[in-house]
Amino acid sequence: MISLSRLAAFISMCTVCSLSSCATGSQATASARSRVYPPVSLAKPGVDKACLVRTSPHPGFFKKNGSLFAVVKTTAYSHVEADSLKYGRKTAFGTELRYDNVRSAAADWSVFPVGTLFRITGQPYTYRIDDYGSALVGTRTIDIYQPTKAGIKAWGARTVEIEILKWGSYSRSREVMAQRSAHPHVRAMLTSINRKRLVAKATARPSRR
Repeated sequence: MISLSRLAAFISMCTVCSLSSCATGSQATASARSRVYPPVSLAKPGVDKACLVRTSPHPGFFKKNGSLFAVVKTTAYSHVEADSLKYGRKTAFGTELRYDNVRSAAADWSVFPVGTLFRITGQPYTYRIDDYGSALVGTRTIDIYQPTKAGIKAWGARTVEIEILKWGSYSRSREVMAQRSAHPHVRAMLTSINRKRLVAKATARPSRR
């Protein structure tokens, strides 16, 4: 039987870890577009179930009415910005940027894997993570696609509540980024995803007595 003193120490340690994780805030970022690569299919991305079960929700995510939510900072970007003109309307995933009932968004793929679908509370649109940017790596900030500079200005920087409708795929994210590992921000995302997978495997491994 565990002693009360050891139990108290364990609870204290867990509380400190939890507070430390939740204290990590999103940093202000400027939009940064990724390089263009040949299109790849977005149809039915495979969900890395082991990684999802063991590493999601991430710190800062919470359950409400049976759904997964998070409060995140959002910024905006567009293909008409000077640093994005050479990339055209292509996303990092190789598909066309969208701005209709489903809208494109960029994020750190080690936080929000490619194919993640979410809705911003109070809005009727569905957003899809199909892009990333170097300025977003290491943060939970999401860059919302806007087709015009006026749209970027109107959006500004907002802290919003999002509801995760469908989790994307870490495996697909790794597959897409593998050929781009020469870029430091891509390597950082790959390293983070690989770390999550190692943690998932270690956690899933049955303990030996």
